[in-house]
Amino acid sequence: MAPLSKLVGLLLAGFVHTLTSHSLGATPSPQVRLAGTPTPGTWFSAQLIAQETRTTPGRPLRIYDQHIAQMFAVTGGLCRQYPKVQGWRWDYRAGGGQIPMGEFRIPCEMASTMLNLFGKGQEQIVPIQVGNQSQNLRVTTLNLTGERIPQWLDVTENFRPWVDAAGQVRQIMDTLKRTKIPVFLPQEPLRAGGMQLFFVSATVQPDRYDIGLYTFPGCTAGACTFGSLSGERGGKLSTPSRDFPGETRQKVTLARGIPGQFVNSCGAYCTAMVEWLNQGVRYRMTARNADLDGLVKYANEAIQAGAR
Repeated sequence: MAPLSKLVGLLLAGFVHTLTSHSLGATPSPQVRLAGTPTPGTWFSAQLIAQETRTTPGRPLRIYDQHIAQMFAVTGGLCRQYPKVQGWRWDYRAGGGQIPMGEFRIPCEMASTMLNLFGKGQEQIVPIQVGNQSQNLRVTTLNLTGERIPQWLDVTENFRPWVDAAGQVRQIMDTLKRTKIPVFLPQEPLRAGGMQLFFVSATVQPDRYDIGLYTFPGCTAGACTFGSLSGERGGKLSTPSRDFPGETRQKVTLARGIPGQFVNSCGAYCTAMVEWLNQGVRYRMTARNADLDGLVKYANEAIQAGAR
């Protein structure tokens, strides 16, 4: 991939109207540049260039929080205009392009999810630069008012710049240093249906850990939840539940000959899990609407990676 700093095109003169409510102390919107016409079926590169050199001022939302909201709103508009693009790699820059803030990846499905979660605000026209051509893009803003403001702050706290697969594992392992039990984790984040999954959050205690597994980076809402990986010293394998009389259970043999069990329980949706015991610790991997083969494969990848 060519460096985003080499994107072709001229900056637009002036600023677009803010994409968040004026009651939030909104700032002039960053300028938007695309490398050219997006290619169907790909992740496409874009730049969000803000003039501010400091993005931390602002109440109740910082300038940074407003920029991230603008990024999601523009992504939603781009995904409507180019529906066959998988998502957008945003090179976010402050100081007129001189201060790199990181690469943020937003799949089209994630942009749609955020609009549904926070509600739709105003419809606005945003000028963008596509190669050396200027275009107007219709966008729908996020409705960041009232109780949605602290909810959005939770999103931006977790919506971090992109790191590669190895970097994700390093980050989550740094968080897990506080636990005293062996950790079983795949060498790389898992994939489901060709889509990469993300380690986004972790709850850590000396005798247990629980890692959240999500479909989009930075999103911990229910719509983004895929499953979890956990370990608990002294934990027991689950037993049949009266709440799920139709659940299925099956003994399985995992990597290195470890015996385990597969359980699938269905309510509003189905949650499958594979669990096993190792040296007094119960390990469990859960996933929504997963099948036996897929979940056993994930568990085996964690076991084969070895205890950490």
